Amino acid sequence: MHHVSVNFVPPPAPDRPAPLQQFRRSTWLLENARHVKRFGTGEKLCVVLVGHTDGIPKSMIEELGDSFTVRIETLLYEQICDCFPSIVQAFGGRYQIFTFAFMRWLLIERLFGGAPVLCYDGDILHNVPLDSLSRAFRGITRTATSTAFASISNPDWFKAWAEGLARLERDPRPALGRSLAGPPHAADDTPDEGRPRRLGDRARTAIDAAFAAVSRPGWLTARRSGPGDREEDRSAAGGDAVVKLADPRAFETSPEEYFAKFLIETGALPQDELDDTFPFWIVPQPHLLPRLYNFVETRSLNRIATPMRYRRTDGTDYINDRPPAFWHMQKPFMSQLSLLALLRDGIRAPDVQRIHAYNFYGRVPSEDRVSLIDPYHSDGGYDVVPKAQAKFAKSLIERDRERMRSDLPAEENPFHPAFLYRYFFERHDLSLLFNDQRWPKPGCWRA
Repeated sequence: MHHVSVNFVPPPAPDRPAPLQQFRRSTWLLENARHVKRFGTGEKLCVVLVGHTDGIPKSMIEELGDSFTVRIETLLYEQICDCFPSIVQAFGGRYQIFTFAFMRWLLIERLFGGAPVLCYDGDILHNVPLDSLSRAFRGITRTATSTAFASISNPDWFKAWAEGLARLERDPRPALGRSLAGPPHAADDTPDEGRPRRLGDRARTAIDAAFAAVSRPGWLTARRSGPGDREEDRSAAGGDAVVKLADPRAFETSPEEYFAKFLIETGALPQDELDDTFPFWIVPQPHLLPRLYNFVETRSLNRIATPMRYRRTDGTDYINDRPPAFWHMQKPFMSQLSLLALLRDGIRAPDVQRIHAYNFYGRVPSEDRVSLIDPYHSDGGYDVVPKAQAKFAKSLIERDRERMRSDLPAEENPFHPAFLYRYFFERHDLSLLFNDQRWPKPGCWRA
């Protein structure tokens, strides 16, 4: 199978850090390039770069090229974007994160012609050799219940994504209304064999968030009609949905993820299940451990049995003697690691024992906001920061921003991937966090 990670370098903007600085802070590509060298020869990751790539130093391209294959595909990416002007305009331009999130899949299909491919976000750190992942995922098509990772063996996946985007480009209401056609399953319904589980009543609020998330002001959203809706509203919406204005907060979450959720749960996107014999843990969001799903609930391997046991042997991490395929180094998980490193280095702090993911993409997390991005938040989701620590958490986020604006070397910045990689993957291991004293949820790890 091919291995690919598509990443964009944003254009310069007066109100933002330099493009290279943003690129380095938001990806773990250099760290991953160093990390995979321990695997020796074998299959290589293809790193595809689009956007303001002239701003990437030649030395960085060469360092990536020591471990990966590097391709610049800006022209092809922009040609694809030009086919979806309404979506591009709605999400603020070609090089806004949500536009890119939608379009990258079409770019991958064009680059590899529908051949089997394993797709990774740029903030993935591989824990096992790519050859091993190819063998394990041969013939399997699924996302990691989040589009941070996808194994696509069935080319119908790309076809369904393109068709969904084409409908969204024309008009989001019938596109998403079609995805919601038919009665919802109850929360405890058992899906048909081979079919993904559909939204249950407990996740119905996610429908509102999802429609809002794929909308901009001026675009209409919809939700399922309910007993309290007027009959004329049901008729105007074709009987299946009621047209509503978007909740602007939901748009700040993850529209591509919710769009994929709709397509998976209605059977448009193929989604094979993994069973307990699969050799690796697929952990879409480490800060949700022991939960193993995010936007789409799986029928098996939902959670790792607790109390979990962590170890690192010869550079490979294991949980309950099974290795995670990779670590997804998203901001919430990174913030846990940053705080732990600061505490160990003697930062003044309130009585902080358990390490919460205090940075929810630039804000201190709240139950309200976290629920928008996690339709299964009530099933063991994000542990928000205790109120007594909220002020401290806010100060850490501001310190992070100040460090980003400073000239502090990356290796000395506790919020930067370069520092965190050296601290937790070269000097120490993740047992500093993966224990019952530090993890936010009590009883998850062996003491």
